[in-house]
Amino acid sequence: MSLAKHSVACKDCPLRERKIFRSLDPSELAFVQDFKIGELEVDPHATVLAENQATPHLYTVREGILYRHRTLSDGSRQILNFLFPGDLAGLQLAMMGDIHHSITALTHARLCVFQRSRMWTLFKGYPELAHNVTWIAATQETLLDSTIVSLGQRTAFQRIAHFFVSLYKRAEPVGLAREGVLEIPIRNVHISEALGITPVHVSRTLNQLRQSGMVVRDNGFFRLPEMEQLEEAAFWDDHLPPTRPLV
Repeated sequence: MSLAKHSVACKDCPLRERKIFRSLDPSELAFVQDFKIGELEVDPHATVLAENQATPHLYTVREGILYRHRTLSDGSRQILNFLFPGDLAGLQLAMMGDIHHSITALTHARLCVFQRSRMWTLFKGYPELAHNVTWIAATQETLLDSTIVSLGQRTAFQRIAHFFVSLYKRAEPVGLAREGVLEIPIRNVHISEALGITPVHVSRTLNQLRQSGMVVRDNGFFRLPEMEQLEEAAFWDDHLPPTRPLV
């Protein structure tokens, strides 16, 4: 990881051009610009935040894909969720003073860096921005709720179907999925660690999905040619909002 030599001004952030993100008023945008202290370049597989290790920073993903995870004492790992452009990384640390998960880059990533000690200034002086941060946290809770339902009630086939639908619905608005192709280098091990299914069972279930025509490997990515059928198999219940804030 290294600090980027050049930092994009918040008003010129390419993410703000995407319809999924709500705009900020000029005073809020000025605060976010002042709140931001730089940008961080992250190599694939590099750890940005480590469990139980404090950092003075909070991040917004500008480019790339990361994932939150926890590791048990025996080395087994649980992936909690994936972070896409526009997502906050390190919010738990900013609000609670400690962190109980790690964040690792799946691909090359670029993060906007904020000073977490100034979070109180945000809440004190910019209530709309504070609401945005709370909204982001609530959305993450909704995503985790869906994962818990999958772990407790869906079969392996349904879990993986739901996993792909959820990723695609989140990835498409930020340019990481298009025309049915999920442009994320997901591997079987990531599915296994995210859904509590053994790698062997993941492979077997992916073959079933491939035979059904719903999920196909395509040049290192996954293609989802039958989205409606996949949603039906997943018992998909869409709780994702049409627009969201960007801090």
